[in-house]
Amino acid sequence: QGPGMPASTSTTLSSQRGDWRRRARAARAGAEPAAATTPDVAPTVPACAASPLCVHERGPSREWWGDDRSLEARLPQLLKEGRAEVARTLLLSKAEPAHGVTLFYLGVCAGILEGEAAAVDPYEASIAAMPGLGIAYGNLVRAYLARQRTGDLERALVLAKTLASSQPEAAEPQYVVGVVLMQLRRFSDAAGAYEATLRLDAAHHGAHVNGVHCLQQLPPDDEVARRRLEAVARGGVAAGLWANWMQRPPHLVKRLTSRPWWDKGEFAWCALLEEQYPQIRDEVLRLRRKPASFTPVGGRAAHDHTLVAAGEWREYPLFGNGQKYAENCARCPVTAGTMERVSAAIGLAMA
Repeated sequence: QGPGMPASTSTTLSSQRGDWRRRARAARAGAEPAAATTPDVAPTVPACAASPLCVHERGPSREWWGDDRSLEARLPQLLKEGRAEVARTLLLSKAEPAHGVTLFYLGVCAGILEGEAAAVDPYEASIAAMPGLGIAYGNLVRAYLARQRTGDLERALVLAKTLASSQPEAAEPQYVVGVVLMQLRRFSDAAGAYEATLRLDAAHHGAHVNGVHCLQQLPPDDEVARRRLEAVARGGVAAGLWANWMQRPPHLVKRLTSRPWWDKGEFAWCALLEEQYPQIRDEVLRLRRKPASFTPVGGRAAHDHTLVAAGEWREYPLFGNGQKYAENCARCPVTAGTMERVSAAIGLAMA
């Protein structure tokens, strides 16, 4: 369990929360979703922090940035750099508070800083204020999946199906429907959504893995399910995911030697890490004196929230999701510089 967030973080958001909830109730009363950007590999959906104005309508006549148009470029960049606290401060001090885009960005900030469950209210309010802001719908599905209060999965399913019907030629919306149905333990229906995904994108990794998982939950004497399972598995072989349709690991590293123990001498970076350990340790200990620096696991990378069944787990990202968190790296230059020399780690983080 990592350090907690300071009281000032939740206080800043709570001053806006009442308005969000009123607009959220209005959204549930009748706002119709439009097409939106869609999710990533199982089991949840990644929040999109790109400028939402590129998706649909521009909304009210007064722009969301108020009197400071530089926010239009600064906000996405700050979020890309992992500087969500700075982004939120700018939003609350300079942006139009009731504008759908402002509320959308506040949802992204809440997801990063406090975990995706905290983003439900601002995303709902964003949709209520600007029903055509399609990008908010995909993020709201993700937030419902993270929060999972009574009725959240059903609400997520309605949104996911609407997104899928609005983009019938796109694989990802079908995949999201499968993710929600799998969470609802409707395994046959979820498998159907994954099969629909594979008809649109035969190489979709998550649909193969999750489709097989769902079909394996059905009764072993269900002959139709067995044939469906074989078809999905053989498709995974054809896509290069597996070597044999009867062996279906979620992750297969081809040509990796099966060995219970590896000698550190086979990896040059082991010596590098040992050499730099004292300075890396000191940097981490300094960071732990500032608990606000750490953010919840699952806020930055949606699928990670399933790793935390109870309690709290926080992280201090340096590299991940294809980006370098420059401000964080600047606070621990030895650690960041060392990791940049470990090509295997950087390759995974920046993929």
